[in-house]
Amino acid sequence: INMPLAFTGQEKVWQATFAKFNVTSLDDFFAGAAFLAWGRMGNIQGSWVRGPLPQSFIDAQFALQGKILARMQSFGMMPALPAFAGHIPTSLVPLYPHAKVVQSDAWAGFRAPYTQVHLLDPTDPLFVRIGAAFLQTYQDLYGFTAHVYQTDTYNEMDPREASPAYLGAASSAVLRSMQMVDKDAVWLMQGWLFSFSRFWTLSRMESYLSRLPYESLIVLDLYAEVSPQWEKSQEFFHHQWIYCVLHNFGGSLGMRGDLDTIATGPVVAREKSHSLVGVGLTMEGIFQNYIVYDLALSMAWANSQVNVTEYVRSFAVGRYISQSSTTHHYLERAWNVLETSVYAVRHAYGGVTKDIVCLRPRWYLIQASFMPTELSHDYERLTAKTADLLDRMTDLDLLLNTNQDFMLGPWLRDARSLAGEDGDDVAAAYFEYEARNQITRWGDNNRNALSDYAGKEWGGLVGSYYIPRDLSFL
Repeated sequence: INMPLAFTGQEKVWQATFAKFNVTSLDDFFAGAAFLAWGRMGNIQGSWVRGPLPQSFIDAQFALQGKILARMQSFGMMPALPAFAGHIPTSLVPLYPHAKVVQSDAWAGFRAPYTQVHLLDPTDPLFVRIGAAFLQTYQDLYGFTAHVYQTDTYNEMDPREASPAYLGAASSAVLRSMQMVDKDAVWLMQGWLFSFSRFWTLSRMESYLSRLPYESLIVLDLYAEVSPQWEKSQEFFHHQWIYCVLHNFGGSLGMRGDLDTIATGPVVAREKSHSLVGVGLTMEGIFQNYIVYDLALSMAWANSQVNVTEYVRSFAVGRYISQSSTTHHYLERAWNVLETSVYAVRHAYGGVTKDIVCLRPRWYLIQASFMPTELSHDYERLTAKTADLLDRMTDLDLLLNTNQDFMLGPWLRDARSLAGEDGDDVAAAYFEYEARNQITRWGDNNRNALSDYAGKEWGGLVGSYYIPRDLSFL
């Protein structure tokens, strides 16, 4: 890996930047500690229920980023640093009444005040001023740049105008805000915005990309193993791009993958594309399905399509090596089953499998094939099946609690430790709430939620959350 994302600690830089524009507080702008990624992308804002992002956390993360950048430099890496996408705090709007500002659409069913983030139009002169101020402040505070900057103005949101002239001007403004400070700046853009939005026709994609110089843009084909955009867009209209494997949403733990596509896709892309410059990983969690990511990264060195069966055998032996021939035999048999089942899901849209234990009970069927279509009104049978389900969930909770890698406790302990050794109970409670909320409700208590998006089969979580929830339903 030579170009890692390096987003830690940027909130301190935003504070210093917006202070130059007379904004004194960003409490209503910064997302909670467990949801910073979505806040940084402009999807949500604010920290629900337990109050604003603690300043002590902002300061500690800023200091940590200095160490991260130093270590990345020592490895010869080129960290991709944050840049300005256009999302601004509400308190900035009245300070610049003549600036062209719109409210973004509500995101993922959330409601104000936690969504509809204000967006400064990229064609407004203030956009370049703020963007340049941020990068200059970043360089002043950290004294470092690798000339690669990652930002996205329209992540899961569409532009308000569709004319070719506007789209070209919008993207040009983002790059110009970078090059005002760093003439060698390269914009690292997620291609996710093009994947599932009807707005982005080929002609609009071309308008957005074509005015950017080839050497100043790299597009991440974020979900290339499932929904490759390079094929339909003339390789992002002949810009540099990276074949990425997304695979996982929410850090879910289900076993699933498409090894065949990963073993062939990057090779086919290299043969057909003149602007492919790398292979990347963009998953939302790393502690699962290691073979998927191992194979994906190895494809950077593959000159031909990889034999999946041989690769799986080599991976299994290397990871679980045993001197026993009997153990070796069963190891190969077990991985052969995995290879031909959970790791043979072609174009595995939607990420990894979610265990039924982690799914919220509903009155309507999620999959009609699971159950008969008629209601039997058999109370005794329902009671028996309920008891059986709860017994199995209890056993699962006990089993998961035998391995700390599958326990809720370490997750909560690590969260509370962010308050520091001498941290007060209020700060520790804030971080614990954030950690619990992310893996359960993923939102506040006012119909703003992505329930179970980041659910986990963890000992302690099954027993303390999923079982009581199912009991209340059944």
